[in-house]
Amino acid sequence: VTLDAPPQLTIQMESSNVNCTGAILGSALANVAGGLPSYAYSWSSGETTAEINNLDTGIYVLTITDINLCQITDTAIIQQNSTVQIDIQIVENISCHQGLDGVLFAAISEGIPPYNYQWNNGARTETITGLQRGSYMVTVTDRDGCTNNQSIDLPDPDPLRAAISVTDVTCFGFNNGMIDFGASGGT
Repeated sequence: VTLDAPPQLTIQMESSNVNCTGAILGSALANVAGGLPSYAYSWSSGETTAEINNLDTGIYVLTITDINLCQITDTAIIQQNSTVQIDIQIVENISCHQGLDGVLFAAISEGIPPYNYQWNNGARTETITGLQRGSYMVTVTDRDGCTNNQSIDLPDPDPLRAAISVTDVTCFGFNNGMIDFGASGGT
């Protein structure tokens, strides 16, 4: 005589976090396999379905019982996503006074990709090029609509200035005259 046992009862838990503003709440879904249907769901929050929604941050414990009263327990941890963090980096300084060759890069951490970029000069990429002196601001929005902005001043090098100092010859035929050249500013 062979006795058959049902397959082992298992749970694969899927969850989504609360977005950075708290406007979109989290959820948890239990995908059950094995055991013998039908399944009874008992969440620590009191719900009795496979999927629970509108969850605030916290730990949600689920116990599933099959028709043979076999049980399995799993946990869904709902957290709040962080807001987008931006660090604008100067990749290339402007090379000369009133130049148009500065380059800025918006380094993103936190938030949920993909990110949308909107610079105050109209650019929509993470790197902007061909820049002149000025103040630049980027607004970054992540997949969940969480937004942050950051600004930076891109400086212009001082103009290149020549300094010439002349000391005249003291008497006709003497070799004691001098011209001294110097420069300031520039890069």
